[in-house]
Amino acid sequence: MRKREKTVTFRKAVEAALEEREKKNSRARTVTDFRYYCKRLMVRNPGLAERQMRCVTSEDCRRYLETAFGGSAAQYRKARAIMSGVFSSAIKHDWCDSNPVARVEVPEVVESHHGFTIYDVLFTIW
Repeated sequence: MRKREKTVTFRKAVEAALEEREKKNSRARTVTDFRYYCKRLMVRNPGLAERQMRCVTSEDCRRYLETAFGGSAAQYRKARAIMSGVFSSAIKHDWCDSNPVARVEVPEVVESHHGFTIYDVLFTIW
């Protein structure tokens, strides 16, 4: 592990990543979602906010995501993408060496079948 002084807490990394998105003039919805998902991760996982970025493992990330968003595959996927963005930003600042979220499995998308095809819809319209 590198020098501990060359890392920051998860909360600080979130703040930096959020600033980057605001400077890039990201859509308001993107910034709102980013804030919501990061806050929920930290609230549902006491201690995450103060964890040093270099100390967070893939297993930690999987557990944090499962605890905060395990009930919804769609939210889990989005939170995983946002958390990955926090680590990508931290890598750019040299606060960590790798993105542990990249090794967290993405939940499978389950498509529902409604019992009709696109042809059924088109013929109903005509």
